[in-house]
Amino acid sequence: MEPENQQKTICTAESDLESVKRYQNGDQQELRALLDIHLRLIKFWVRKVLAWADRDEVMQEARIGFSNAAQEFDVSAAGDFHEQAKTYVIRSVHNSRAVMPVRRTLYKHYREVLKHQDELMQELDRMPTTEEVARKTKLSVRQVENALSVIAAFPDRLEGEDGKLAIKEPFEFVDPYQKQLLKDALKKLIRDDAELVIHDLQGLTDREIAERLGKSEGAVKMARTRALKKLRDIISGEGV
Repeated sequence: MEPENQQKTICTAESDLESVKRYQNGDQQELRALLDIHLRLIKFWVRKVLAWADRDEVMQEARIGFSNAAQEFDVSAAGDFHEQAKTYVIRSVHNSRAVMPVRRTLYKHYREVLKHQDELMQELDRMPTTEEVARKTKLSVRQVENALSVIAAFPDRLEGEDGKLAIKEPFEFVDPYQKQLLKDALKKLIRDDAELVIHDLQGLTDREIAERLGKSEGAVKMARTRALKKLRDIISGEGV
């Protein structure tokens, strides 16, 4: 994230709460400010959907969901605005005219791909290639890839079924925007990579991580570097 952009995204639970209060009291400018500050987070939540749906319509639905979250957030409770905003944004995108028909087809293909992928793993004693799965399911390679991408597109609907790590919070961030972004990104890593990143965030050295995992220090260093690169790619979408 560029330094000048990073400053724009800095927020705290307290500043979010104050902005939401002012918006609920009739200050429409506060909603614009909230949307501007959280725009990158909103795009991250819907990025995978944008690959196969109308970009403008999806983002419009995402903004509507975010606005509804700000309007309905209970400012009297000590809740997490980011969690409510994420739920509203994803729900709004799920139910949009741009996504709903595609989502039904994707889930149908997704179930077929998983079924035949498991069968091929038993037959071949290894993970099948995309081409092998496509032949087995009688789908195109592109259809198989899109079906598998449904995991990343709708993580809240499928979380826990794909072996992803359940993210706890062994690290602290003053900025809840960055904290939420990191938690969501970690869920898209495989378990081993996520564990390496979490150990890195805890400030452990490669030697300490190696001792915990029972691996060599050199292997941990290489794996950690790859895991951090994957995390950066997921967050930025551009490998920056």
